[in-house]
Amino acid sequence: MTLHCTRLAALENKETALDLVLLHGWGMGSNVWQGWLPLLRQRFNLHLIDLPGYGGSDEKVPYQYDAIVAAIINVAPSSGIYLGYSLGGMLAVKLAAQHPEKVTALILLATNTKFVADAQWPWAMPETVFQQFHTSLNAKPQQALSRFMGLQIQGGGEQKTLLKAIRSLAEPVTDGTLCSSLDLLASLNITADINSLTLPALMMFGENDNLVPVAVAEHFSNLALDIETVESAPHAFFISHAQTTLDKIQQFLVKKNIASSLARDKKQVARSFSRAAETYDGVAEFQRLVGKRLLDFLPEINAETVLDLGCGTGFFTPQLQSHYPGSNIVGLDLAEGMVRYSSARQLGNWLCADAESLPLAANSIDIIYSSLAIQWCENNTELFSEIFRVLKPGGRFIFSTLGPQSLHELRSAWSVVDDYVHVNRFAAKELLLVAIKRAGFDNQHNSAWLEEMITLQYSSLRELTWELKGIGAHNVNSGRPVGLMGRQRMQAFMQGYEQQRNSEGLLPASYQVWYGVLGKPLLSDVIGQS
Repeated sequence: MTLHCTRLAALENKETALDLVLLHGWGMGSNVWQGWLPLLRQRFNLHLIDLPGYGGSDEKVPYQYDAIVAAIINVAPSSGIYLGYSLGGMLAVKLAAQHPEKVTALILLATNTKFVADAQWPWAMPETVFQQFHTSLNAKPQQALSRFMGLQIQGGGEQKTLLKAIRSLAEPVTDGTLCSSLDLLASLNITADINSLTLPALMMFGENDNLVPVAVAEHFSNLALDIETVESAPHAFFISHAQTTLDKIQQFLVKKNIASSLARDKKQVARSFSRAAETYDGVAEFQRLVGKRLLDFLPEINAETVLDLGCGTGFFTPQLQSHYPGSNIVGLDLAEGMVRYSSARQLGNWLCADAESLPLAANSIDIIYSSLAIQWCENNTELFSEIFRVLKPGGRFIFSTLGPQSLHELRSAWSVVDDYVHVNRFAAKELLLVAIKRAGFDNQHNSAWLEEMITLQYSSLRELTWELKGIGAHNVNSGRPVGLMGRQRMQAFMQGYEQQRNSEGLLPASYQVWYGVLGKPLLSDVIGQS
């Protein structure tokens, strides 16, 4: 007795992509994931498993959770991330409790510990409502199923569009399967299993969910779980808010050191900025503005060695030399073209290297200055650990970087066209703070973290895109579209952006800029705290 499993390799780097097992909920088979697959396949090798009687699976496996868990194990990879929706999430928890060695992490979408409320757990579907639904299912199964589809997307915005979308994903399911799987859903109680979990787990809820109330999230606050709520979202929020859901999942996996931060190809980053070396200084007005402001954060201390991390064309390296006369100034950049350009135009010490693997001795640098560079790094934990390692005790890391709200106008214009990633994504502040703390920096020695929104204005969209190309800031994220852009899609994007012209007739492009100063504790401070 086996279940049907559809396997889809990742579209990029399938040899190293993470395995993601998807378990659907009640009433619909694995086809429910269909609209989400293009986004998921950018990052994961997928294993879509149909529960008994759904999709390609026959009804021979009995609807008992231990039998279903065993059947899932038989077709799933030896280990992987399990993503379960509603009933699928409850089964994923049961599987993780029985076979933790096979589960790298759990992602639970719209999953409750009990689907039907009782005196101990009132944050679920009321018993009377469930019994009414159960009765209607026995009398008119397909009519009840149609009603359930409507409940899954209710509260998610454009109801007609969402209802059409979810109905298009439906597959034939026998009345017997619907009744058996509903009985299992009503009988499951995963409270003890949730409490016993020690592996990374993320529970996600839709703010407007009519089946699993968002209030459930409040009652997991003391557990070792990550909780996320998708704003203005229904039960099936992976359909209505596909990109937002995936972004939150990716952030969770990064936080748990299961996945790299932005699924960005650093070779492409290096090539892009290398090609822009000759044109960079002519169009980098915004970069110059931020870098100049960052100079004001430099501490007045004696510094033997100063590192310009992400030095680019070396524009600020001479200014660092003026601030710290007599110091050894080192310029370092990932892009070979930038380093070659810098070394050909000014004397100095230049290195082509990765900030996540610095070719520098531990405790060797007094000051690290980095303006608008670290947002291109792949793994923030490695980045800040390396910075902490090479800083001398008492040394300072002064940086500026971009936040995820940067270029939100561009992102908004593209959102009306498709779900591809057209604009570079940058890590959330929470993720940076986690990496900073893990590296060894602490609040006692952090003297600044400031935010500034800088909005530039352009007379035309061509002017903005020309500037982004000139500085080498191409879209290098996974999930970007592949191939040529169709004329209709490009026109739709341009129309979406044109709608954002301000009262002066100009197009805005905003950047969320963070300025930070981190200090490595003195050895005496560390000893004093131990």
